[in-house]
Amino acid sequence: MFIFDAEGTMHGDESATTFSDRRLKSSIEDVPYGLSEVLQLQPKRFDKQSGLFDDDGNIVLEDNKRKRIGFIAQDIKAIIPEIVKDIDEDTSFYSLNDGNLMAVLVKAVQELSAKVEELE
Repeated sequence: MFIFDAEGTMHGDESATTFSDRRLKSSIEDVPYGLSEVLQLQPKRFDKQSGLFDDDGNIVLEDNKRKRIGFIAQDIKAIIPEIVKDIDEDTSFYSLNDGNLMAVLVKAVQELSAKVEELE
């Protein structure tokens, strides 16, 4: 069972997962991102608020600031665009699938491991 609280956070007894079956995938290739891109990432600490667009297209922020750490979607889009959802900036907000960042982090660790092995 999943419950969404007033702030929009999903809670559940089990974790949410996505299908990752090879049979559902085509055009499979190695991730082109790795250590170089990871070194460009800029983790941030920030206050995050919920928001919406009013009838005139202005952003209206709710008074529900929450201290968070993470990334700014627009910054990530410039480095690893596949993990940021394309939107119409006049009607929607950017969203970031930071779970997909795991593949880039694994590739960066593999690159570092290869460099360490070369030095040994």
